[in-house]
Amino acid sequence: CVCFVGFVLWNGGVAVGDRESHSAASHLAQPFYFTLFATATLSPLLFHPKLFSSFFSWLRNNPLSCLLFLLVACFSIMFGTIAHPYLIADNRHYTFYFWKNFMARFAWFRYALIPPYLLSLFTLCSSLSHLLSPLRITLLLLSSSLVLIPAGLVEFRYFTIPTLLILHHIPLPSPSCKSLSLVWIQQVACLACFVIVNALTIGVYVW
Repeated sequence: CVCFVGFVLWNGGVAVGDRESHSAASHLAQPFYFTLFATATLSPLLFHPKLFSSFFSWLRNNPLSCLLFLLVACFSIMFGTIAHPYLIADNRHYTFYFWKNFMARFAWFRYALIPPYLLSLFTLCSSLSHLLSPLRITLLLLSSSLVLIPAGLVEFRYFTIPTLLILHHIPLPSPSCKSLSLVWIQQVACLACFVIVNALTIGVYVW
């Protein structure tokens, strides 16, 4: 902490390089992007057959929480969606094409992602609840949001550390033969997804 404070004082800020393009922003929609990214990235470890039934059961039992999430999400999307100059100009990133073809072209699409945001948040919290208390889950998500909201640019690398923190707190099944087989299947599936994404990325941007 002391070293970080010293660096900020010596550097005159957190950003290194082009400070004007990386100045602090109020990107309220960024945490919602993160929940979708983290859930998709860890999906082989998070998804299970009873997930959707548990989700719909939670929706029925918590209508006020759903309404509150809907209002917060709509407000964040309406007033906290930022199209960074790099996002709309740099075609070397997946986010460029996603923004150009969907988010920027169809205004309704931004709001259509609210149900997947809620499902993603439910999935993450459900998995984390096996090892963490509600307070610690809240602190983890809140601290991740505090880091992501000031970032005006949508970059997957910004989501890496919060995703790894979530991965660190996802419990493994108990050490029985059946559970160990499930662990291996999950890990192989997760590795396969990463290999496929990296292979597609290399194929698209190199060749």
